[in-house]
Amino acid sequence: MTTMQIKQWAGADGRATAGLVGWALVVALLAVSCSKSATPSSAGKAGQRRAVPVTVAAVIQKDVPLELETFGMAQSKASVTIKAQVAQVIETVHFQEGQTISRGDPLFTLNSRPYVVALEHARAAMTRDKVLSDDAQLEARRDAELLAKKILAQEDYDKAKSLADALSETLKADQATVDAAQIDLDNCKIASPIDGRAGKVLLHAGNLTANDVPLVTINQIKPIDVFFVLPQAELDRVRLYQGKAELAVEATLTGEPDRPEKGILTFIDNRIDSGNGTIEFGATFQNPDERLWPGRYVLVHLVLTVQRNATVAPLRAIVTASLGQYVFVVKTDRTVEQRMVKVNRTVGDDAVIESGLQPGEQVVTDGQLQLEEGTQVEVGAGGAKTPRPVAAGPASSGAPP
Repeated sequence: MTTMQIKQWAGADGRATAGLVGWALVVALLAVSCSKSATPSSAGKAGQRRAVPVTVAAVIQKDVPLELETFGMAQSKASVTIKAQVAQVIETVHFQEGQTISRGDPLFTLNSRPYVVALEHARAAMTRDKVLSDDAQLEARRDAELLAKKILAQEDYDKAKSLADALSETLKADQATVDAAQIDLDNCKIASPIDGRAGKVLLHAGNLTANDVPLVTINQIKPIDVFFVLPQAELDRVRLYQGKAELAVEATLTGEPDRPEKGILTFIDNRIDSGNGTIEFGATFQNPDERLWPGRYVLVHLVLTVQRNATVAPLRAIVTASLGQYVFVVKTDRTVEQRMVKVNRTVGDDAVIESGLQPGEQVVTDGQLQLEEGTQVEVGAGGAKTPRPVAAGPASSGAPP
């Protein structure tokens, strides 16, 4: 190899070597930089963990009803189908369909002329027979005096007495005829026997009525009844509490859970339905605003008693596990304590706590899946929903059976 060739090789190899050395320096610097940046991250992981965001609510103390919930249907307390007592043409309809009707309000007027004539005829016949009866009574008294003086035969007196008695009975028959004619005349004016609302008019003016053809139905709206069924196993418990005080019943309409109508239990059926093992109950509601309507389905709450000053937690805070139910209680240092609780019963969105919690404690209602004993938490807004107002009922200081 010539000297020139050696110099050329050395120059090329020198440039390659310089390039390799440069890349090695870059890699080394990156490694050192990564090592330095990794050290604080590892230290962060080894240190305190970030707080878990949760929602909490307070455990409170309040009155809680013991109630039975089911569905029921409103029914008229009184429903009357109006029919004519006489077969006559309707002259006037005095109301509008759907109108509010009071007891005694006129509903229909029928053609009364035939009954006016019949009544006048009956009264005239009665007047005639009364004159004949008075004359026969006078004749009988005279014959009695003659009989006493031995002037008149017994047979003649008996005939006069029989005629007087017969005419007296005729007067009674005449009075019955007059009364019947008066009743027929009165029946030409049909009035409402109850307070309520008128339904559809089935026969209008100009139609001939018949005894078995309905004219209209009047349904009483205020007050109104709500009937519902419960399992037969609840019968003894309902009767137990009913023996202590009147039982309040609430009827809630669909879409209006915060405006229950309030009534009182007034009916327990006298037999159990053997087909499905249920028994029917009924409650009466004053229904001042007519929100309950015949045939309308409602959600029924039968309040048996009210548990005073019960410890209540949001139902969302309760976690159910294989060993039982527990909650996460937030302590003053913002860490959580996992605590077992005993739930007596649930009422809507609330859980009535028998043991394990005290009023005023804070429990986690959202975010429990990220927690364990001692976890640091960051508390957000939250709380139990406003409870449904408690209906009046007999009070109980402890947990009801």
